[in-house]
Amino acid sequence: MRPLSIPFVCGLLLALPSAGQTPATGPEPAAPQTEEVFIERVEVNVVNVVVWVTDKKGRPIHGLTRDDFELYEDGRQVPISNFFEVETGRPVTPGTSLLDPADQQTGPLPYLPTPEDQRLSLIVYVDNFNIAPSNRNRVLRRLRRFLFESVGADDQVMVVSHDRSLHIRQPFTSDPDLALAALQEIEELSGNPPDRLKERLRVLQEIERQSNGLTALSEAHSRADYLVTETEFTLRRLREVVSALAGLQGRKALLYVSDGVPMTPAEDLFIAVEERFPKIGARGAAMSYDLGLEFRRLGNLANTSGVTFYTLDAGGAELHSSLSAEDPGTTQGGGRAMVDSVYIANLQEPLHFMADATGGLAITNTNAVETALDRVAGDFQNYYSLGFAAEHAASGRYYEFDVEVKRPGVRVRHRDGYRDHSPQALITDGSLAALYFGYEHNVIGARMVFDRASRKEDGTYLVSLSVEVPIEGLALVPRQQKHVGRFRFAFAVMDAGGNVSPVQQPEPMTLEIPADELDKARGGHFTYETQLLMKRGSSKVAVAIHDEVANQSSFVSDTVTLGSG
Repeated sequence: MRPLSIPFVCGLLLALPSAGQTPATGPEPAAPQTEEVFIERVEVNVVNVVVWVTDKKGRPIHGLTRDDFELYEDGRQVPISNFFEVETGRPVTPGTSLLDPADQQTGPLPYLPTPEDQRLSLIVYVDNFNIAPSNRNRVLRRLRRFLFESVGADDQVMVVSHDRSLHIRQPFTSDPDLALAALQEIEELSGNPPDRLKERLRVLQEIERQSNGLTALSEAHSRADYLVTETEFTLRRLREVVSALAGLQGRKALLYVSDGVPMTPAEDLFIAVEERFPKIGARGAAMSYDLGLEFRRLGNLANTSGVTFYTLDAGGAELHSSLSAEDPGTTQGGGRAMVDSVYIANLQEPLHFMADATGGLAITNTNAVETALDRVAGDFQNYYSLGFAAEHAASGRYYEFDVEVKRPGVRVRHRDGYRDHSPQALITDGSLAALYFGYEHNVIGARMVFDRASRKEDGTYLVSLSVEVPIEGLALVPRQQKHVGRFRFAFAVMDAGGNVSPVQQPEPMTLEIPADELDKARGGHFTYETQLLMKRGSSKVAVAIHDEVANQSSFVSDTVTLGSG
């Protein structure tokens, strides 16, 4: 997305609350400052790892206890402080099983609400840029039963399509009917891959017609350059969604539906050149287009955001795509079958990589989509959650996980690792989640108030924004006859075209209230003021407030319309 420039005019305009907002004797916020406010607090960064344990046939193993697991961070065993099992969608007391006949009861089991940090946010991501319409529509019809049966009462699902740009077809909802309607909408869209297949066949035919190996190699290079640009475009869009999901609480899964994306664009074409001209070394030239590092970056980002990839190859059981009765093979004796095998494997490799890196599942080479989706549904309803207290905080490093189960013959899946984020990064993530997905988590009780909007000569508007923060919702500590708090703010804007500003984070600020005024101040609030440069039309604004004493954040968003449209 093209960044939208949003300067903070005149720095930070910290104002006293007006008489209409707080008592006249309300507190005065101190000027923003960078020096440390010395507040004693113990920050415990608990990291949770979702683990799936199955037998060799993929059936979930239940009834394990904390003592059955060993958890390692960067090769060093760490004690498991939190342990949680979910079986058939319900929390389980350690050492028992809902499937144990001794624990069975007659009639339906009573409803138990899912803890907030265990609720599922599922994103169905239809990559319309990398899927044939016929494949897409066949798979989407089979997804309907899966969505209807797999989304729990406390879970939510969003439907997104990638059509050169991202389109949220259905924001997060717990109503499966709304998600199904969004899938129906996507079925009416056009797609790209049929044209790509025609272009691939054209290049193969050109390679076979050439008598000069360098000319044939040039054809492969030209196509590879084009496909690299397209694949990097696809990866950017996926990174945008995964980054925005970082701020959501609970479990997050992304069901990626496509015909695959190439790990090494045009590798099959270089193989075709090698088959035609064995001495030219075309196979080695293909490696210069390897995008493995970019896919690894996406996997690490997904793990950091707590997103598990489930990848679905809409092509089903693949057939060789370039063979036909009219065009039976290459001049070298029917080598197209091998070239096509490379093409198919190259498209599927990233699907397996993204799923494996994040602990998910890849569905490829099958027309039995319903059966494969049943395994995905099983993941949503049967898992273990292991938590440990990290001894580091805000290091910014990426740490790798390993989980071992002290039971023979079991298979274990989990994400590969995570990045230890700073508070600044965490509120940036929450701001983007509020902006993209309407995520609201407002434990502080903050409120946004838009005031004046001045139109500039270039057609943009300078908008005054006040963020009202109730004193009652803040954590304050006594220090030298005062009560002190420390806060961070972050701001981001999305315009009507989906363009998003960089998240802006001014310097932290300190609030000081005289001890003898605290009781009176708790009934009011302080106001944080700034100005945003915004475009004409409708824009969405997200604000994050991080209370450093309580180590908790609030995220709010609102929409403002400027001008006549």
